[in-house]
Amino acid sequence: MKNQFFKALMIIGMILGLLIPIQMVKSLVNERKERQQEVYTEAGKTWGGNFIFGGVYASSGNKKIFPKFVNINCELQSEIRKKNIFKIPCFTSIMVVDADFDDSKNLTNFILGMNFSQNGNIEIDSIKINDENIYCSNNNLQSSESVWNNDIVNIKSKGSLKKCSIRFKIRGSEKMCFLEGATPSKITMTSDWPDPNFTGLLPAERKISNKGFSAEWNSSSKTSSSERGKISDEVFGVSLYVSQNIYQQTDRIIKYALLFIFLTFAVFFIFENVSNLKIHPFQYLLVGGALTIFYLLLLSLSEHLSFGFSYFISSLSTISLISLYCRSVLGEKKRALIICAFLILLYAFLYILIQMQEYSLLLGSFGLFFLLAATMFFTRKINWQNK
Repeated sequence: MKNQFFKALMIIGMILGLLIPIQMVKSLVNERKERQQEVYTEAGKTWGGNFIFGGVYASSGNKKIFPKFVNINCELQSEIRKKNIFKIPCFTSIMVVDADFDDSKNLTNFILGMNFSQNGNIEIDSIKINDENIYCSNNNLQSSESVWNNDIVNIKSKGSLKKCSIRFKIRGSEKMCFLEGATPSKITMTSDWPDPNFTGLLPAERKISNKGFSAEWNSSSKTSSSERGKISDEVFGVSLYVSQNIYQQTDRIIKYALLFIFLTFAVFFIFENVSNLKIHPFQYLLVGGALTIFYLLLLSLSEHLSFGFSYFISSLSTISLISLYCRSVLGEKKRALIICAFLILLYAFLYILIQMQEYSLLLGSFGLFFLLAATMFFTRKINWQNK
């Protein structure tokens, strides 16, 4: 009984010690995440970054007039651009903004502008004032995150400003957002991106398929309005979510590392007591090392192959290594096959668990329950007092 107690303490100590290399792998994953974000930032400077659109305005002297209603149509064409091993979700978008103004303001000489924020370039295709085409001398606007009010053209209209229509092209990455500002708006967006992540105000209508998505927002007016520094809580839109983000998935898998090592060591410990085997602590440590290196294999392979295929190769390599080693350690082929079957079930369960994001907690809870029940069943005949 005393030897068994110290053996159990030693095994627990080894499990805690194996957390050190696991934490090192986790740090490597975090380092890769930071590098990925740096690449996203660099792409934002060269191709175009997150785009936030706040509407149109007309200014005359110190007076700024906003529309009564704005209708926005946005066609977003996505693409994945690569830099080294990193994939960047980018887009090119054609946006048409139709704004209705209050013609009682009698604006005839004014500057037409748009509120937007982005590090990139905006290409103006056409401008119409009261259905009349307006010549714009500068079709390319250099945009910046630090500039919110962007004047486009100085207008000397023959009649009062009733409505305007602006068609322009933008390039960006990751996010396309809008400001829930001072003007009621209807926003319609279509895209070929199959996995959108809607943020802020949710669309009133949306359709998502493997070929893309469409969404429609109805934004009411806000009293806060147009200053760039006040919009942090009023932004809504869509981000191009990369569902197969290998670093997020690897990070989720690492969270189960302690449980994997504990369960595998528990099976070895049960074999020791049921079959009267003597397994050296160093042999436990080698098996733990094989379980730990699985995460490093997974991370390195998934940067070059698909995540599912990388998971298959890494888990197959780990299971094969441990099973072949157990053939000698446990003394019988049957016992090694039991370990092999146990690890196959364990890794298969983990893969299913990380794929089912919405039901992962429910599935994980039932999985742990059945593992505990199985452990209680197979150890029910062990006489712990006499060992």
